[in-house]
Amino acid sequence: MTEEKVIYEKSDVKITNLRAIFGEKTYAISSITSVTRKEKTNLSAFLPVAIIVIGIAFISLAFFNAVINWAIILYGIFMVVGGYFLALLLNTEYSVQIDSASGQTQAYTSKSIAKVTEIVQAINQAMIQQG
Repeated sequence: MTEEKVIYEKSDVKITNLRAIFGEKTYAISSITSVTRKEKTNLSAFLPVAIIVIGIAFISLAFFNAVINWAIILYGIFMVVGGYFLALLLNTEYSVQIDSASGQTQAYTSKSIAKVTEIVQAINQAMIQQG
């Protein structure tokens, strides 16, 4: 019988040459056909872009008038800056997707691309060791 060797272990995730453990869920490495990193951005990411575009439109319109209206320009600048900071608050979620004969499963989700990438690489390494 093959000896189990730990490849990756942080918090509630443990990857060995035989198993991938995510909290209370365990997957046999031998049943995994592929593993990929998936990226999901909230649909609300459209909102900051729309606010920035409207702010730029206000600024542009203020300059095309015969008399420059500084209140509209300041409002436009406020919208552009506010939209930018709103965009910074929206985070993309990354997940580990495991494919097997029984289908696809999102085994782990995090806001850290580095952590998800490390887990995907560890599972790939485990699959290589399985042969």
